[in-house]
Amino acid sequence: MKNEHPDVKHLFDCCCQEKLVAASKTRGCEAISPWIKSLLNHLHWCAKSSGEDARLIVPKWVSVSNHVADIRDHESELFQVCLHERNLDRAWLDSGTDPHRKLCSIVKAPSLLKDLAQQSPKEQTYSCETFHSLLNHYAQK
Repeated sequence: MKNEHPDVKHLFDCCCQEKLVAASKTRGCEAISPWIKSLLNHLHWCAKSSGEDARLIVPKWVSVSNHVADIRDHESELFQVCLHERNLDRAWLDSGTDPHRKLCSIVKAPSLLKDLAQQSPKEQTYSCETFHSLLNHYAQK
């Protein structure tokens, strides 16, 4: 496909939910569980806010490894600091602990980082998924 149609840009819908859920079920790493929804939202935000600039999406995504430990400054020159207000009511992960290391290994997995460069910036389904989740939450049982 790549050789026959070089003019077609192939885009992915990357997701790491299964790996995060599995990690959160590991003994000692249960603290990952409350972060899963935020991590997935962050992944979709990275794609949408980076637009066509594939160089931005990876630094934005990798910044979440600092964010979960309440570290707002990042190593990347392209994305140096969190853009949101500080939230004191979160259950932050302590840097260097088993849950933090496990989460970082998923976030910084080479295969995921490689795929992120081709993450679709427009055709994301998370807004539709969020809407359906909201409907399900308030639907009569």
